[in-house]
Formats: sequence, C-alpha cells, structure tokens
Amino acid sequence: MRVIPVICKRQTLKLLGALLLAGGGGYLVHQQLPWRDAMADLRTGSRERLSQTLAEGSQLSLNSGTAVNIRFNHHERRIRLLSGEILLQSGKDLQNRPLIVETAVGEIQALGTRFSVYEVAGGSRVELFEGELELRPRHAPAARLQAGQQRWFNAEQMGQLDRADPNAIAWTQGRLVAERVPLGQFLHELARHRPGVLRCDPAVAALPLTGVFPLDDTDRVLLALQQSLPVKVQRLTAYWVTVGPRD
Repeated sequence: MRVIPVICKRQTLKLLGALLLAGGGGYLVHQQLPWRDAMADLRTGSRERLSQTLAEGSQLSLNSGTAVNIRFNHHERRIRLLSGEILLQSGKDLQNRPLIVETAVGEIQALGTRFSVYEVAGGSRVELFEGELELRPRHAPAARLQAGQQRWFNAEQMGQLDRADPNAIAWTQGRLVAERVPLGQFLHELARHRPGVLRCDPAVAALPLTGVFPLDDTDRVLLALQQSLPVKVQRLTAYWVTVGPRD
C-alpha cells in the first residue's frame, strides 16, 4: 500500500496560492497545470502502477498516469476517475452500498464485477470481464454491459458494442501485449510508461506489430522494435524519441 504524505498536499496548496496571488500570469499557469490530479487521493506517475485494497475489500489497480478520488459514505461507494485507467474488482459490501465509478462523461455502476475504465478519445472506454455493469452517460439513456463486452461512451452517446480484450489489462502484470496492432497505436500506449515525448512518424504508424513487451524497460522495447520492424529509433535527447522509417 502506498501512503501519500499530507505534506505533499500542503506544499501543493501553498504553490497554488502563490500562483493565484501572482495575478494574470499565475492564473494562466493554474489553468494549464493538472492541479486536480496532483491533489488526488491516489495517483501514479509515468513509470508507476499501483494496486490498493479499499476499505470494503474491493481491489483497485491504477495504470501509469492515473489519478482517482475515493468517496465512500453511508449511501454509496464512489470512485472518481480523474485521468488515466483503472481496473476494479468489486468487493462484497456488508452495507449493500452501490459501487460507482464516475468519469467526466458519466457513471458506471458495478453489479458484482471486474472491469476496467480508460479515459480516452474524449470519453470512457469500459471493458467488462466478470459480472454486469450499467453505463450512465450524463445526457443519454443508460445501458447494460454484460461479461465479455466492451463499450466506449461520452456524455451524449454510446459507441459500438464490442468484445472485451483481456490483453487490455496486461499492464497489471507489467506487460503490454500487441496482436497485429498498428505501430502508432502501440507507441501511444508505450508513451504512457516512460517520461518525455515518444513520437511515431506517420510513414511507419500503420506497420502491424505482434508481441509481448515489458513495461518496466521501455528502452528495451524500443530496441526490440528496431530489430523486428523496418524502423529506426532516433533520440534527440533521452526524453525526446522518434520512431521512423529505417534508412
């Protein structure tokens, strides 16, 4: 279990206050920085993953670059996903309180489930592996999701119903699994697990990739790509990397 020191939140509040007092320039910085994520109850950085057992027994896992707030009271158990991706295995609550994941576009109510939620493409992608869910967009009718299904939704509409992909949560075991995935899509996911900028040249973005890759050594992954695909990894600095066509 990772404990977030109170002093970190106090220091963040002091810095926020200083920026607000700084006038227009400070306000602009406040608008551009992720203060909400910095103040979250649980959060992970670009190279971190976190698993936590909640008070009533639910198992919550955070992927890299994720922030959540946890609000349990006498009436409900609510997890607010601020950014990133979580995997949640709902526990048996003795008080029979509903378990709800809230995102920017709506809510997901768990009905004895194991599921993931990923904030992506202006909405929330939900993959259900066990049990049943109810998806509740803010401005559209609710819909049920059954085990083995996935669906993206935003505040106004539901996306196409599709089959859940167990490989989507391989990050919980420290792996990234690709099965004929376009290289550009793969690098977008890999970039979440390393600091700095990782770019893909459009000339190679459509190359299909298959393999199992370790998330804790992304430099090794980039080397493997260079050995198995007609691509070259170019490093402007250690924190600015581009994958492009091989000369």
